[in-house]
Amino acid sequence: MGNETYFTRLTGSYQESDDYKDGNGDDVHSAYDKWNMDAEFAYTPTDNEYVIVSVGKSDGNVAYGDRMMDGSLFDKEHLGLRFQLADLGSFVNQIEGQIYYNYIDHVMDNYSLRPFVPSMMMKMPMASNPDRRTLGAKFTFSSTLMDKATLQYGVDYQRNEHRNRTVMNAQMADFNDFNRVEDAEFRQTGVFAELEYRYKPNQQWVVGLRADDWTATDKRQFLSSMMGSTQNPTADKSKDDTLMSGFIRHQWQTEQTSFYAGLGHTERFPDYWELIGGGRASESGPNAFNVEPEKTTQLDLGSVFKGEAWQGSTSFFLNQVDDYLLIDNNYEKMGKATSVVRNIDTRSYGFELELQKQFGAAWHVASALSYVRGENRSDDVPLAQQPPLRLKTTISYQLQQWELGALLDLAKGQHRVAIGQGNIAGQDVSETAGFGTVALNASYQIQTDMVLSFGVDNLFDKLYAEHLSRVGSAVSGYTQIDRINAAGRTLWANWDWRF
Repeated sequence: MGNETYFTRLTGSYQESDDYKDGNGDDVHSAYDKWNMDAEFAYTPTDNEYVIVSVGKSDGNVAYGDRMMDGSLFDKEHLGLRFQLADLGSFVNQIEGQIYYNYIDHVMDNYSLRPFVPSMMMKMPMASNPDRRTLGAKFTFSSTLMDKATLQYGVDYQRNEHRNRTVMNAQMADFNDFNRVEDAEFRQTGVFAELEYRYKPNQQWVVGLRADDWTATDKRQFLSSMMGSTQNPTADKSKDDTLMSGFIRHQWQTEQTSFYAGLGHTERFPDYWELIGGGRASESGPNAFNVEPEKTTQLDLGSVFKGEAWQGSTSFFLNQVDDYLLIDNNYEKMGKATSVVRNIDTRSYGFELELQKQFGAAWHVASALSYVRGENRSDDVPLAQQPPLRLKTTISYQLQQWELGALLDLAKGQHRVAIGQGNIAGQDVSETAGFGTVALNASYQIQTDMVLSFGVDNLFDKLYAEHLSRVGSAVSGYTQIDRINAAGRTLWANWDWRF
């Protein structure tokens, strides 16, 4: 709602789902519900100047089939201010800025969304209640140099405070009765600049540089394990790093095609779950606070072309990562397998090819082929958590107000695996068989601003799992599975109305 000077944007949603069934007809522990409400209030004195205040809140819960605990609370709130000032008529001709605050209160437990059954790993009803408070800001300035170059530069800052509280027997005590204990603090300050130089009408050089100063503080006084608690050797100690990143890219265009070639280097500080949140050890210590930042050097090549009937794109990358942060759940330490965070050296390459063809006014065919291959050079094994060769093809037919479509999704089996290794999102479980699925869809334009669409995914009720799917966990009342299977045959419908 608004006019040329002011506007208000209100957004709300509610989503709810029961457990879905896989291609075998077995229920997968996956039910969830979530909601959000967001509002923006803006002042827009000109077409390219604005001040926007945003506020929002959301919550939900989700059942996890891949772990021993579910997410019973995701209480989030955010507040932000954004602005842009343009046509300033000086060396700095535009300023953009944002200041934001985020807070999340999260609960994981093993009794709210599943029947509690004692196990060797969890003998009692348990709950963990972490929270995170984030304060940040970013300011970007733009300048035009000699009518052929545009310079963007600025500074950003972010501070994250992490706390937690845990109860080991929720029948005897409520976690809300305990005070949270701070376990980590992260601070990051960055400065950046990007220059685009148009030395010919159809050719450009783009160069970017960035420096980040990072500080992480380990606030844990004790380290917890199945054997109990031990003194934390890095309690109240800080880890400081200044990380450098940069890139250079050449772009050029012809009448129907554009090309780019770029070389970049980026250094990434370990995140909370790699340093602290996972409670993992390192190769040389009882925790992972001493691991090094990742350092990636990458070459990118690509093109985009568009003709009267044909259009498509190609992209290729080749990178080398020094001190890649690997999660290794099978690391041999003190005579037993231990979950650790390790720095290794890797090399990866991959490509994506997309092609589209319009046959007359009615038929349209599009296809995309993607592939990635990674090597763990330190261990001389494949790099874990790499997707397989994949081909997706869509066909659509336009008939007056109707549009009919089909999607064929083919994935090759992934046999290059490193069992028990991966990242904070997941680990390789086993080799994965290839699969193919078919989806059909149709849409009908009821009137200019109203469209009804419907379809069926996984038409033949195929039983399959993505290679990057998580390992299945034992949940009482559910069939034990090796990994989380994708949904079986799924019917859907949408009604869209724009006004």
